[in-house]
Amino acid sequence: DLVTGVQTCALPILIEWDNDNVSIVATDGHRLFAATHPVSEPVEPGSVIISYDDAKRALTGYKAEVIEFTPNSEHLMHTATLGSVAFQPMDGTYPDWRQVVPAKISGEAGQFNPAYVGDLAKAAKALGVKDGQAHIYHNGMSGALVTFGGREDCFAILMPMRSGPDRKSTRLNSSHQIISY
Repeated sequence: DLVTGVQTCALPILIEWDNDNVSIVATDGHRLFAATHPVSEPVEPGSVIISYDDAKRALTGYKAEVIEFTPNSEHLMHTATLGSVAFQPMDGTYPDWRQVVPAKISGEAGQFNPAYVGDLAKAAKALGVKDGQAHIYHNGMSGALVTFGGREDCFAILMPMRSGPDRKSTRLNSSHQIISY
């Protein structure tokens, strides 16, 4: 099913729109990125799931500020285009990504996969944020909200690494040697 695919390697991407905005959402189950942009003209609300490969083909080498997404005129979604790439939408229901957006932030420290933190800096740089600044709002063992400079049109959610008896973790002992348990 799609949820399993999101959490493994399928990495489908959701594009959804209403009368005012189009949103694009991507997740791998550990991190989520969402961006919103105003629509150029009112359309009937809808959504489509596209494969990572189709999105990558559409965006490879793309240099413009805006990429055009065009569902077919009947909104039946048999085909659509993203930039110059025509694709067939994936069947299924995308996970409700809004459920992982924290309503409030605890400020409690969380531990994060360093590679994912590095990816956030790369995303910030790609978004044109000065010095690649990505601000992580720690939220304990719940998803942390990540903002990119002063941009209000996009955000990320980063899940913390789990620790405890079922996970091997490290700690400092009184002689400051790292021991595993």
